[in-house]
Amino acid sequence: MPDKDNKTYSQTQAPGRRAAITDEHIDRHLALHIEREVTRQLESLNLTKKAWREVRELQQGLKLHHKIAYGTMVFLGGMLLWYGTWTAFADIPLLKNPAVACVSGIALLGFTGVLYNKLTG
Repeated sequence: MPDKDNKTYSQTQAPGRRAAITDEHIDRHLALHIEREVTRQLESLNLTKKAWREVRELQQGLKLHHKIAYGTMVFLGGMLLWYGTWTAFADIPLLKNPAVACVSGIALLGFTGVLYNKLTG
């Protein structure tokens, strides 16, 4: 039980023995725990940076040494993105009507300014 006068607490350390734990001891323990947690999180962040660095190095190596494989992967990635987008828009009931889809596309291109640039050259 806490002793309110000197802020010490008793804890069973071993059978038959008691040790007094002060607020200062608890503060040191918490500070050590926080320091270890911050260190662990920073190391995790460094691992993430290292992983992204390795991915970038792999990309550079593919671009430089395996141009056909890299080009094929880029093509397939673009094609799969197009296919996914195409099927996602097909699931929208309003855009299943071709006239609505055309008007929506023209409005979107007009809003972004691309339509005017393409028509005027």
